[in-house]
Amino acid sequence: MLIEIWEHLRGYDKWVEAEATIESAQLIDRLTRRPKPPWWRWLSYVDLLVNPWQANCAIAWTDAGGARYLGSYAVCEKDPLFQKYEGQRVSIRYNPANPEQYYLLEGASRRALFSLLNWAFFSYMLIVCVLLAFNLVRTLDHRFRR
Repeated sequence: MLIEIWEHLRGYDKWVEAEATIESAQLIDRLTRRPKPPWWRWLSYVDLLVNPWQANCAIAWTDAGGARYLGSYAVCEKDPLFQKYEGQRVSIRYNPANPEQYYLLEGASRRALFSLLNWAFFSYMLIVCVLLAFNLVRTLDHRFRR
């Protein structure tokens, strides 16, 4: 239900639905092949530990006029698209005005859910930091007034 609303707001519901073929799929061990993020991006370390494997896939599809287009996507191992391999097909929607723009239909709800959870976690941490700062200022204010 929420995905359909999001697709409508983004205009994806007006795009043409098609099947794309996976041309190549490369499995990446993110723990060994990804450069380490800066120390202040500690959430990236958590993401690497939770999702150590990533699939980089190249896809191809044809538009209504028969022109062939290429695209790519990268997904972590918890995404349903991670299980796909060369020769298999994935459902997409492409923009009829610009067929190079596409949207992966499979796993969209899962990706949207994790985006929402990441936003909620960030908001929660921000509120906790603000409350801690407020309490620290209040405590220091009480100590200096004595």
